Amino acid sequence: MPRNEELEALLQAQYDWEGAWPQEKAAYQQVFNRLIKHHVRKHNATASARGKREIAETELREALGERYYQFKKSRDRELRKKLTC
Repeated sequence: MPRNEELEALLQAQYDWEGAWPQEKAAYQQVFNRLIKHHVRKHNATASARGKREIAETELREALGERYYQFKKSRDRELRKKLTC
């Protein structure tokens, strides 16, 4: 499957937020929230012209669920591999 750099950045932001130290969580959450808002605005700006309906931020977050799970699994596997070498 071809890489989607915008999707990867969004998933990476969520991964960073989830794994951040408690004192850093708020900053990482802001980055993730900004990316979510950006993608929702981008989709909704052209949705009607493409014959699509607009989406809400919660819908995008829910839609990312399975992709994020796979992304996290992959990143965790890479991290374990680095730590054992």
